Amino acid sequence: MNIKYKKALNMIREGDVLLYKSKSTIGWIIGKATESQYSHVAVASKHNGYFECVEFREGKGGRSVNLKNEVDLHSNNIDVYRPIPYIYKYNFKNNKIRLKVKKLNQKHVTNCMRSLTGLPYGWKRIWWIAKHKLAGFRLFFKMKDLTNDGNGSIVYPICSSACAWAFSQSGFDLVANKGDNWTTPGDIARSPLLSYLFTLEK
Repeated sequence: MNIKYKKALNMIREGDVLLYKSKSTIGWIIGKATESQYSHVAVASKHNGYFECVEFREGKGGRSVNLKNEVDLHSNNIDVYRPIPYIYKYNFKNNKIRLKVKKLNQKHVTNCMRSLTGLPYGWKRIWWIAKHKLAGFRLFFKMKDLTNDGNGSIVYPICSSACAWAFSQSGFDLVANKGDNWTTPGDIARSPLLSYLFTLEK
């Protein structure tokens, strides 16, 4: 459902996930590779009375930009997803099973995203994920933590790995049984911890 940005302002919340549909060739390739319609992911955050889009953008790196300007540029292509406020998990300890409740701290999520702003975009991480997607490479490619390339060179985040990491820091694993470093926009869109609300229109 499309909603004008001016009307949506009263409904957007801190920590809402913004998933972008792209009509560009690169966006189409990313969507196909991740088996979804999405090519980019960001997080909404309110700062000084204005909503911002905190993201990792190719060619730009980690940054925070005015959300209204983003909607003007990508009208009808930004879907808003709302994280569920609580998660429930069973825990087995001392021969007892207990149900634990965890509340999401949305501000902590966006603060984690903001802590990454200024870092360069992780093109090397894109290449590593792409290699893993190729069946032939999987036989020889280890599922290791993508902190560096083995030579001490840092592998910086991409949009989806940054978003997944920010939520994980608050105890919310958006994509269960998959490392944050390997998470794609399609994975985040399919997360059972998120619900689609509406699409932003200028």
